Amino acid sequence: MYSINVISDRCLRIAFKNSNCDICEKACRFGAVKVSENRVEIDSSRCVSCYECVGACPTEVFDIGLDKILSRLLSSSNRELYISCSLDALRESRERRDADQMNICINALRLEHYLVLIDKYEKIRVLINCDECELRGRGIDLLRRLVKEVSKHQSLRDKIMIHKTRVSSEIYVKRSYFKKLAESTLDLVVSSSLPMRVIRDLVNPRNNREKNSGLGREIKIDPVYRIRASEISRKIGVKILSRIPRLDPSKCSLCEICSRTCPSEAIIIDPVRGLFVINGSRCLECNLCADLCPEKAIELEDRDLDTVSVYIVDTKICEKCGMRYPARYNECPYCSKLQNLVKDFERNLL
Repeated sequence: MYSINVISDRCLRIAFKNSNCDICEKACRFGAVKVSENRVEIDSSRCVSCYECVGACPTEVFDIGLDKILSRLLSSSNRELYISCSLDALRESRERRDADQMNICINALRLEHYLVLIDKYEKIRVLINCDECELRGRGIDLLRRLVKEVSKHQSLRDKIMIHKTRVSSEIYVKRSYFKKLAESTLDLVVSSSLPMRVIRDLVNPRNNREKNSGLGREIKIDPVYRIRASEISRKIGVKILSRIPRLDPSKCSLCEICSRTCPSEAIIIDPVRGLFVINGSRCLECNLCADLCPEKAIELEDRDLDTVSVYIVDTKICEKCGMRYPARYNECPYCSKLQNLVKDFERNLL
């Protein structure tokens, strides 16, 4: 298992006071994740290393080095991949020289990660037994939906498969104890029959070292895997649904708040022509644009991952100042603001 480094600079709620993002706190069933004014923290005494926060956070606040793991796999010449949280389950595949192994809990993986791996490997076998795991989470449901969608295509039917396997009892014992401790339903009584390294981890967890780097002012995330996943889904003909913003042009004021704050530059606005473009393959599903929109003109809905939406916002040209503004306004907002400033100035002189 991997340690979780918390990078607070990437947190939307810290960077933008109007952000309502609480994805990580909702994902954590044990109340281990807390977001304060200037940092994200993991309570080591409550964390059970389920990696729900890792897979749920759209801006990668919780880092377990997944980029390095994927880069290593994508540069490999092998054509088969075995994924499992258990080293015991991977033991047989490790003896094969033509296969790679990924020792990770599937709660940490997102759809784009799977699609990139599907494009790379001829066969992917996920060796799990999540139904018996104390920490079963979003990972297994996400994987099953993906396998169902991929299996609809004859050429991809055996590409990725789930194999129920007997996972090491040590993992179940450790996770079960962690869960009960986190829920405060069990006083820790260490049994001498437990493996020594399990006892050490129960008493002194090593998987949750925190790295907080202060207050974030600007967040920029390059959605490399998501863009690649969009291209792959088009290429192999697999339909992947994603939560992508939809604009109501009748409410939009072309203020550009959404496009300037979008962490992945998924929104582009041309106020001169009244163009509003949303690129689904770059969208992180963070909901920041909807949270910050002063006109409440944006909401997220399920759409294809590779959707590119182009909206036209009706505009007028002000006869006084020559500026272009949304037709929904009865008067030019620029001139109106200027007039208000002049009136305030005159009032202060009197």
